[in-house]
Amino acid sequence: MEFIESEILENYPQIRFMKEFLVGHPGFIAGGCFKSAFSGEKPHDLDMFFRNMEEYVGTVRYFKDNPDEYDQGYQNKNVESFIHKKSGVRIECVKKVFGEPEKIIADFDFTITKFAYYVEAEPEDESWTYTDRVVYHPDFFEHLVMKRLVVDDKLKYPVSTLHRTYKYARYGFLPCRETKMKLIRALRELPEVKDEDLQKSFYEGMD
Repeated sequence: MEFIESEILENYPQIRFMKEFLVGHPGFIAGGCFKSAFSGEKPHDLDMFFRNMEEYVGTVRYFKDNPDEYDQGYQNKNVESFIHKKSGVRIECVKKVFGEPEKIIADFDFTITKFAYYVEAEPEDESWTYTDRVVYHPDFFEHLVMKRLVVDDKLKYPVSTLHRTYKYARYGFLPCRETKMKLIRALRELPEVKDEDLQKSFYEGMD
């Protein structure tokens, strides 16, 4: 899958408020929060990912070292969260998976969650230049407007995805016929389905 990349943040005024949460560390934001932002709702939770464990550790340290701006939130084996005091936005730092933005969003289930915003740092002479970039599925905006739930690739956790379709249905997003068939086939291939499979996901906290 070829994702669309853009460095013109002015074209995306709905997500400009996220920029301050990307200052001072190398983490990037990805996932369902962009569905909310581009639907006219301000997300209360932002999922932050990292290219490696070193970036994760450095970013968590950054939030902890700024107690005037951030409060410590909940944490579990996959996520450590922080709450921005001024806005109330919760930032969930994910440590279950690592990779470049394109790799991370490629593993998400629905096309309307395949969107990431990051800052690219590049050396220039004796300093650095910083460029805001977004990367997203080519059908992201079309499916968002049509309120379609579309699985365009593999399903890592089909039981969890099935469970999540009910959540999205409450917001008016419905699975297309092809997605329904993919879910049925993926569920049939499972050797056994257990109650805890409903809680499995790419990471805990996926919205």
